[in-house]
Amino acid sequence: MGIKDTVKEWASEQWDYYVKQPIAKKTEELENQASQKWSEYSGKAQEQANKPFDYYKKQEPFYRGLFWIAVALLLILWIISGS
Repeated sequence: MGIKDTVKEWASEQWDYYVKQPIAKKTEELENQASQKWSEYSGKAQEQANKPFDYYKKQEPFYRGLFWIAVALLLILWIISGS
């Protein structure tokens, strides 16, 4: 094994240690961080999207009944006024 091969091997080891490994490590950290943020924000978005439905589900059945009666009356009045 000559000096050229030794220098080439040493340079390759240095390249792996100082360049490739830190880049791979940082890339993995950023991917994990992005994945965590994605999960966090998608959970928040899901909560925000479900707010109207959750509000409706939390209402007492009496008030939900009144709501549907009001909707039906408005529909009937709209049909009657159109003819």
